[in-house]
Amino acid sequence: MKEGKFNEGKACLRAKINMNSPFMVMRDPVLYRIIFSEHHQTKNKWCIYPMYDFAHCLSDSIESITHSLCTLEFQDNKNLYNWILKNINVKNHPQQYEYSRLNLEYSILSKRKIKILIDKKIVDGWDDPRILTISGLRRKGYTASSIRDFCHRIGITKQNNLVEFSMLEYCIRNELNQTAVRTMAIIEPIKIYLYNIDDSYEEKIIVPNHPHNSELGTHTIIFTNTIYIEREDFKEKYDKKYKRLTIGQEVRLRHAYIIKAEKIKKDKYGNIINIICFCDINSLGKKPINKKNPAVIHWIAIKNSFPAYFKLYNQLFTTKNPEQKENFLSFLNSDSLIVKKGFIEKNIARKITKKINKNYINFFFQFERI
Repeated sequence: MKEGKFNEGKACLRAKINMNSPFMVMRDPVLYRIIFSEHHQTKNKWCIYPMYDFAHCLSDSIESITHSLCTLEFQDNKNLYNWILKNINVKNHPQQYEYSRLNLEYSILSKRKIKILIDKKIVDGWDDPRILTISGLRRKGYTASSIRDFCHRIGITKQNNLVEFSMLEYCIRNELNQTAVRTMAIIEPIKIYLYNIDDSYEEKIIVPNHPHNSELGTHTIIFTNTIYIEREDFKEKYDKKYKRLTIGQEVRLRHAYIIKAEKIKKDKYGNIINIICFCDINSLGKKPINKKNPAVIHWIAIKNSFPAYFKLYNQLFTTKNPEQKENFLSFLNSDSLIVKKGFIEKNIARKITKKINKNYINFFFQFERI
């Protein structure tokens, strides 16, 4: 076989153990088979290659592994694992332990299936934030400590189960809530004009980087008479259940003043392009007159805005357990990635640029209210 005198499939090397064994893997298993294919490292030096069950235990022993941790499908293979080590002269005999594999809602962790997603260009590589590879999680903003926290919380079990995706999200949210710098961003902008403030007026407002951690410092925002707010923070018609900006209603701008919407401007298609508002320049620290609507909305002065693309990632699949679906590609979520163009604060843009230039992989910040 080693000399290449047999064609592929014409011969193999088997271990003579017990054809009557209750364990399939112990019924004279194949150890070596013939493959005439160029190896990525040894090229064409070899034409025989070991089977996984034969190579696995020997690799563990040679590399001085003490505990070989496997998923439940390798439970029966333990018998062969131990038999090979017992019948071959090796000093180190690792112990194999099995536990259930990790299954997360709306996710696939099978490398074979992830490769299908990549080959079909459904995702853009092994570090796509929609797949749960380590590089994908890192690109999405997960820290090593948050992943370890997640593993600690779910523990190890012998029972197959499906872990809620919210548990993974909780671990990173819990960490970043304490460390991420707060800033404001507008994902779907609509313009507001404060008619009672002069066009030349500009005020610098110092705001905290974190509501509860003064050690994270402060940054400066600019207030002028033209600002952006989120489109969903305005409704043309009054609705008593709607607790944001409407005509005749007051709201507070985050870290700034109380404003009241008075009229709107629309384009020829009926889309609102501008909201005309009155600003109470003496309202810092005051509550809105309408105490039933104590709304606070975020904003960015147009002069202090920097254009940005926002990639909004959702679950890649519409079914909770795509691993169990033979036709898992039929359950892809068409809205797993939504890209929107909006604005961030200029000073945050400058910080991001500095971090990138210094080769920092991630710079964490949290958009207020988003």
